[in-house]
Amino acid sequence: MNVIRVELAREFMLGDDVVLLAMDTAGLDAFATAINHAEEKGAWRLDHGGVIHDFRVRDGMADIELHDDRVLWRLDRAKTVEIIQDLTVLRDSGRPGHHYVDIAEPTDTDACAFTRRVRVSVFRRHSFNLD
Repeated sequence: MNVIRVELAREFMLGDDVVLLAMDTAGLDAFATAINHAEEKGAWRLDHGGVIHDFRVRDGMADIELHDDRVLWRLDRAKTVEIIQDLTVLRDSGRPGHHYVDIAEPTDTDACAFTRRVRVSVFRRHSFNLD
């Protein structure tokens, strides 16, 4: 299976909003490959499960724009490298884990949580299985 899910999770972390990126191992590999290409080329696109992840590396940027069928990742080079390093740690660990990365939009707390898990509960009323 290849799972990549991105959601705005309200009140997720100590009552604060975060953008949650949840992946299985194959999804993590696909996402990591795409963001690595974006870091090298300045932009890249990943079409996954009917959602287009559009990566743009731009100076001074650190935001994520969420739509039903599209996620626009506008990140500066330093933030892109930070995410690549966090994804590498997740992949190399071979087990579930998570990292937080500061972003400017859309959350008030400036956090994006990258999670690799077997099962992730995103909202109090919703959960999804990554198996």
